[in-house]
Amino acid sequence: EETAPTFEDDFDNSDNWTSSGSTISITGNKVVGNTVTGSTDRIYWDATHVALSDTKWVTTFNYKVSVVGVDSEHTPLAFSAGTDQIRTTSQDYLGFDVYGQSASPTRNVRLNYRDGTSNGYSSSKITPTLDRQYYCTMSRDGVTLTLSLFTDSTRTTHETGSPISITNVPSTVGGLNIAQITAWNGSASNSSWEVDTLKIYNGVTSVVDIPNVVDGSIFYETDTNKSYVLYNNTWSEV
Repeated sequence: EETAPTFEDDFDNSDNWTSSGSTISITGNKVVGNTVTGSTDRIYWDATHVALSDTKWVTTFNYKVSVVGVDSEHTPLAFSAGTDQIRTTSQDYLGFDVYGQSASPTRNVRLNYRDGTSNGYSSSKITPTLDRQYYCTMSRDGVTLTLSLFTDSTRTTHETGSPISITNVPSTVGGLNIAQITAWNGSASNSSWEVDTLKIYNGVTSVVDIPNVVDGSIFYETDTNKSYVLYNNTWSEV
């Protein structure tokens, strides 16, 4: 049993989201980017569902990319301080993007942020494998933003190059309360991809497994040599 998320969405409908443009949509319990070019197409929360902590949070989601054209760029997930498209105004955001280039490696995943009008990027990058299902975790811990791409649903096996981090996110990057899945305006080529199963854990730096303790379980306290048994959610000394 894992820590309960603050917010989650399996994209079974579009009730939580506002859509702009036609190439990014919610269908089949996924956000699908279909031949997304250099446009302002995106989907974003139409209301403040979660006001993220300015210091610590974790989000998990699934991501698969099938096409990354040369000079294409898209953001599978970012959190912004408003509903403007990311990197077009002085609106803060934290997230990551995937872009294509002619030189090797032709596909790159990198973290990025915007602090007012200043941008920052991770120096390390991940090369995603096309059509591979990724189970992703992105987290903020103070000035550190980290992204992990796992190849298994238990999130134990990293893709080569994962995780990546930015360790100098300005402390002034904050007020993030809108999730965005978006194209990058100005991209010169197209990309196709999908995102699903979004969960957000606010105010924590990790998601831990919590043991499922059932009635009849016995807890032994070594320093007092006392034992306790659980019944109806109450621990009683044996």
